[in-house]
Amino acid sequence: MESPCTFGEDLLPDRQPWDVTFDELTVSYSQFWVLAEGGARCDVESATPRGDSVYGHGAAVGVPTLASRANISAVLSVWDDAPPDGIGVYLGRCRIEVAERELTLVNVEGREPGPALVLPDSGSHEVKVWRRSADGPEQYDIRVWPSAGSVPEPVAPRRELLRQRRSAVSRRKPTTNQSWSSPESPRDDAKRTSDR
Repeated sequence: MESPCTFGEDLLPDRQPWDVTFDELTVSYSQFWVLAEGGARCDVESATPRGDSVYGHGAAVGVPTLASRANISAVLSVWDDAPPDGIGVYLGRCRIEVAERELTLVNVEGREPGPALVLPDSGSHEVKVWRRSADGPEQYDIRVWPSAGSVPEPVAPRRELLRQRRSAVSRRKPTTNQSWSSPESPRDDAKRTSDR
């Protein structure tokens, strides 16, 4: 199988995207999804491909595959504005809502987290997908860019986002239980005195 990096170099010979990631996964039931970090499972269930065309709903985009079950490779790239057209069979365009700036690929089973593509901004993004016409394993070219009129949130460095998440988790404290901090009862004091 052609390495993902070689596959990506073939697809992106001229204009370069803002960022790119490569992934390989096993798909089943003739589909997989581009999913925004924190996206709801109901978005995945609603974003079922329409025939041989992509379909988006909320934080997910469903992508159809030729084989019912197969190993595929994909190049997932983000661009500052509308990207050039890819090579192969065009599977369509749709929109995805990205709240936390990260996109990953998932299959029907959900999958362990794969490589994540970090976008410059959160908000609404356009997605175009091509299936490369070639013998052998299926290969997908997925290009993402900000929707026109989308107002991005201020960009925070990735390290700052991780710090904010850790800080939010550390602030979550369990509900106070009176028995944790209740003062000792007079009976306990009396018992300790009699033991002396």
